Amino acid sequence: MGRADFWKEGEWLAICDICGFKYHSGSLKRRWDGLMCCQKDWNPRQPQDFVRSYSDPKALPWTRPEGEPEYVDIPDPMPNPPEPAD
Repeated sequence: MGRADFWKEGEWLAICDICGFKYHSGSLKRRWDGLMCCQKDWNPRQPQDFVRSYSDPKALPWTRPEGEPEYVDIPDPMPNPPEPAD
């Protein structure tokens, strides 16, 4: 005989969705995800599930058009040696 193998008026036998043990229907509770479970396996919903983020503004308040690139002529620090004369 298990812990739920006795008659209790107005209740029926049910199986815990988490542990699989047999309980009376009055001792099972519905969890936040819809599973019926015993007191030992019942957990409240995590508070982090209710945290909502706020949206960051994605657009910049003002911008400038991109200008033309400026090229600077840098002299070669090591010029090629002169060609040998024949």
